[in-house]
Parts: sequence; C-alpha cells; structure tokens
Amino acid sequence: MSIYEEALADYNKTLEISPNNAITLSNRGNTYRKKSRYEEALADYNKSLEIRPNNDTTLNNRGLTPNNAMTLKSRELTYRKLGRYEELLSEK
Repeated sequence: MSIYEEALADYNKTLEISPNNAITLSNRGNTYRKKSRYEEALADYNKSLEIRPNNDTTLNNRGLTPNNAMTLKSRELTYRKLGRYEELLSEK
C-alpha cells in the first residue's frame, strides 16, 4: 500500500467518526489531488469550505486543482493577456 493509500485510509476512518471535520476533508482532498483524482479532490474541498468557508488554505488548494472552473478561467485570461491564442484554444 502506498503512502497515499495509507493516508486515504486514515482520513476515511477519521471521517467515519467525524464526518464534518473540515481539516480532514481538506487533507483528503490534497491526497486525492496528488493522485490525480481531481473530481474527488474538488468534492472534498467544496465540502470542507461549506463547513469553514473562509479557510484560505483550502481555497488555495481548490484553486490548484487542474479542472477547477476558476483555474481554467484564470488560465484563459492569462493566455489572452499574453496573446497566446493557440494555447488558449488547445485548452478547450
């Protein structure tokens, strides 16, 4: 079992005991993100933010998730400002 799988097992146990633990949800989201399981990462970040909406660390981590709409919009604006339209089109 990899360290990420061990971490996920621990986070899952913790969430069975305390399902609204925002820190554990955020940490599990980080682990999912590291394993490229982006949909699950976003779900955990969003649930964590429902519990603690002003958690800047979780907001930042959610923004790092590649398929997050806010991240995609930010990349679009950056490509537009740089005039790199071909790369912009390849993102869609």
